[in-house]
Amino acid sequence: MKNKGMSLMELLAVIALLGILLIITVPAVSELIRSSALKTFEIETNNILQAIENKKTRNSKFDVTSINIETMPRLLGISNSNYESITVKIVTDKIYITIVGKDKWAGYITCGTSDDVSVVTSELECL
Repeated sequence: MKNKGMSLMELLAVIALLGILLIITVPAVSELIRSSALKTFEIETNNILQAIENKKTRNSKFDVTSINIETMPRLLGISNSNYESITVKIVTDKIYITIVGKDKWAGYITCGTSDDVSVVTSELECL
């Protein structure tokens, strides 16, 4: 009668194979998670820009530069809980925003217009 269990060598081979798979997949999965988070932060920035543009369309006298971390919830109805700072200005007749994230967006910075929002590593890279 044959032994139905695994030999020590077979068990070690399976463990080694699992180790190799982890070494290969963990960095790839980590990068996928990071790039997804960056894209989501960029999309949130575009959503905030869209809210600002909608407010400006409804009220042409609305001063977009009055939006900051303290006024955003009241003026736009958007929570500021995941943002450290928000700066809005007009650059060549376009609304330009810089957002510094915190909590779930800690370490992320976005800046740009609705035509071109970028995630950057430093506010110095923004206008």
